[in-house]
Amino acid sequence: MKNERGVTLITLVVTIVIMMIIAVSFTTSMTSTIEIEKYNDVKEDVIKLSEEIKLFYLENGYLPIDKSHTYDLSQIPDKDKNPNDSGNYYYIRVNSLNVDLNYGEGNKNSNFNTDDLYVVNEKSLTVYYLAGAILDGEKHYTMVNSFSEGGFAQDYYSSVELPIISVVTIESDGDSKDEAKIGDTITLKILTNYDFTVFPKVQIAGHTIDVNWDGNIGIATYTLTQQDSTIGNNNKIEFSISNYEADGRKGDTITEVTFGTNVIFMGE
Repeated sequence: MKNERGVTLITLVVTIVIMMIIAVSFTTSMTSTIEIEKYNDVKEDVIKLSEEIKLFYLENGYLPIDKSHTYDLSQIPDKDKNPNDSGNYYYIRVNSLNVDLNYGEGNKNSNFNTDDLYVVNEKSLTVYYLAGAILDGEKHYTMVNSFSEGGFAQDYYSSVELPIISVVTIESDGDSKDEAKIGDTITLKILTNYDFTVFPKVQIAGHTIDVNWDGNIGIATYTLTQQDSTIGNNNKIEFSISNYEADGRKGDTITEVTFGTNVIFMGE
């Protein structure tokens, strides 16, 4: 009887210990899963906001921000900031953008005092989440698509050469933005990441076009004439952006849009 009781007690203790180990492992696993899900959700928000803000800026010539509210990001370590930041950090007016967010309730209901908020730097257009998201024990405030298992903004922006030109769009003032006939005006818009040391040569439908620059936004327009009928119906209206320099390097020739679609020639 004594031996049987001893075996039963030992078995019970071992069982309890195993259950405790399983419980701790399960809790740790759940915590890790929740952290990864939040990090990925915030990362998705940051990437979408970054793209939509650039597109909005290019289309409208101003940022979708509330200039009455600036933010001090001194609580964010330098290793998680874009070293190209300068000027102020502003509240983002999400209702001006075509984007759904996983977080950032403050941006949705104009709550300027919460940390559940995305802000943008007026110079670099880098987006930050004030509450941050934890991954592998490190809190991150901004993320980019090229991060591998986390990383820091400064590490990324210091080691990766951003494209000199970040956004290019083209559209027609005709019946449809992506179609043009003789007499319609084509508008090419360019958004840069850096100040040019050599401005680009821009061509639309084979014609060299002067570009009007306002800061880092360039706009070139061309009205199709009868001589452009050689483009041929249902063909893309070609454009090129070439021979430019910035950030101590030469830029690649660009012949495709980065947002939206190209413009198709529809004849007369």
